[in-house]
Amino acid sequence: DMINGYRRLALHVGKRALYTAPDPFGSVIADVQITPMGVGKSVSTYVAACEKVFKRHNLICQLHAYGTNVEGDWEGVMVALKECHVVLHEMGAPRVSTAVKICTRIDKSNTISETIQSVAGKIT
Repeated sequence: DMINGYRRLALHVGKRALYTAPDPFGSVIADVQITPMGVGKSVSTYVAACEKVFKRHNLICQLHAYGTNVEGDWEGVMVALKECHVVLHEMGAPRVSTAVKICTRIDKSNTISETIQSVAGKIT
C-alpha cells in the first residue's frame, strides 16, 4: 500500500546521502514536538513509537516533557521525522503536526550532552 511504500522509501533514503555537497555541520540538534491529532487525549503510545523510530535510526535522543531532543546528522534526523509521520498515520492518526527547532554549529562540537553540561556548570 502507499504508506508502506513511503516507509520503504524513507528507510532507503536514510541509508544514502541526499546531497552531494559536504555536510558542514557534523551533527545537528533538533527539538521536536510531534503531535498526532484526532486520537484522543493520551498520546504517550504515539510518542513511544517515535522514540523507537529515532533509536532505529541510531539517533541520540532525550525525551522531555513537551518533546524530544534529537541529535544526529541532518539527513538522518529528517528521514526519521518523516518516518515518524508514516508510523503515526499507520497507527491511525488522521493528522500529524510537527514543530522542529534545529541547531547547527560550525565553530565547535554540537551535542545534547555538551549543551546540557555547559549550562549545568554555570548553575552550580
